[in-house]
Amino acid sequence: MKNILFIIILFFSLNSFSQKKQPAEKPRLIVTIFVEGMRYDYLYNYWDKFTDDGFKRLVNNGKYYQNAEYDYLYTKSSSGYATVVTGSNPSQHGIVNDYWYKRITNTKKYCIYDKKQSVLGTTDFDANFSPKSLLTSTFSDELRLSNYKQSKVISISPKDYAAVLSGGHLANAAYWTDNKTGKWVSGTYYFSQLPRWVNRFNEKKFPDLSVKRMEYLFTD
Repeated sequence: MKNILFIIILFFSLNSFSQKKQPAEKPRLIVTIFVEGMRYDYLYNYWDKFTDDGFKRLVNNGKYYQNAEYDYLYTKSSSGYATVVTGSNPSQHGIVNDYWYKRITNTKKYCIYDKKQSVLGTTDFDANFSPKSLLTSTFSDELRLSNYKQSKVISISPKDYAAVLSGGHLANAAYWTDNKTGKWVSGTYYFSQLPRWVNRFNEKKFPDLSVKRMEYLFTD
């Protein structure tokens, strides 16, 4: 009887093990989109203006959190980006504001400024940026560490701190726009020189075309 009971238990154990679901295939592409300043109630107010393949698809087929909130009082743009990509609060990731005061040197510190780096693609040499001030790792950092840096992480934003902080410490590239010229730029933290395709794109002078169109629209 003991032998029979053992065989029955072994059979059900093996059968249960064989029926376990196989882990889902790892996604080949992950896209994270930040819409700065967009409140959740905008989804209701402008629902009829959205297309089925846009926000409606994200709400209907994805996760929609109505009661999500920041766990700290003083919310700033740079702090928000850092909080979302790290999952930690400003007291932990270190980005407490866009700027903060350094008592030791009696100076004002920009959240992503790094004097050891240089900007590429512009003559604005005060735009020396890196994620050095970010004290914790990001989702993308952990992704690259999990597979020996086989994944590629690229961050793009018109705002410099959004691109740098969202990309994290191990990003392959981060691009932002030069406020003076509208060109896409980057820094020596990521490259020794700006990629050729970026230079070719900047040569098309799309910002100038936009300015000319605005002048045309608002000129009698």
